[in-house]
Amino acid sequence: MNSLPLALAFSLALPAVALAGDPIVLHVVYNPASGGDQRLTDNARLTQVTNYTAGRRILSVSGSQDFADKLAALKKDGVKVRQMIIDAHGSPGFTEIIDSGNIGQFSGAAGLFAPGAEVWFTSCNTGKGEEGVKFMKAVGSTFLASGGGRVTASVDYVRFLSPTMRALIGPVAMAQGEASPGGYVQLRVAPGGQSKLYYLPPGAQEVLAQADTRGRQIADLARFQIQTAADLVAMEVRLAQDAARLAQRTAVRAAPLVDRALPVLSPGLYLARRLFDGRK
Repeated sequence: MNSLPLALAFSLALPAVALAGDPIVLHVVYNPASGGDQRLTDNARLTQVTNYTAGRRILSVSGSQDFADKLAALKKDGVKVRQMIIDAHGSPGFTEIIDSGNIGQFSGAAGLFAPGAEVWFTSCNTGKGEEGVKFMKAVGSTFLASGGGRVTASVDYVRFLSPTMRALIGPVAMAQGEASPGGYVQLRVAPGGQSKLYYLPPGAQEVLAQADTRGRQIADLARFQIQTAADLVAMEVRLAQDAARLAQRTAVRAAPLVDRALPVLSPGLYLARRLFDGRK
């Protein structure tokens, strides 16, 4: 039982963190079996490991309708999304799984997104030019008009980091293992649908995303440590209760034998017990 006070003090000293059920990060990829690029799927899986947080999921879809159906299922389950990353090949106003022509399929997904959420297109050139901005505004009004948020899209080709470069700078700067040399445009959507367009220089989006990931990892680690300490305390309490019950059962079973043995082994103790119990 010596570890009980220490474990309790340790758990109380740790910072408070958010509870389970927080809004998640949804990393969406186009299923290779349906024509998607296996490299993108592999990159998403690598990102899932190197940037893991408790609320991060990969969503593999076979096309726009499958994507819309899966978002509807998440909404029905009460899930909230704080960031959705679309990782597919693209062009101005277009990605392989969502574009200006099929955005109408997603009208029922608005309630899925937490206030201030972000939809981030890592696809090539999706935010470029008039077509890109028009598509971003459609995404903002479809997904984020209720609680506000951000739509971020590349204005250049998105480059894979090589395994060596990812190992060197990925943990520091690149959240997705990819980079947009030309930077990103970001549409900031206010609750109600009003929006304003900003430009993010090369590396800025990745650095911001990586800082957010590291902050979430620290919170997840603190949560894990608190849970571990709480489990230790609960285990110590259970062991103490089990030991007390075992001692009680042993005492009850041994009482008749003790009564018979005490007059021989310790007459004084036997007499004191009889007098204390009120027996003569």
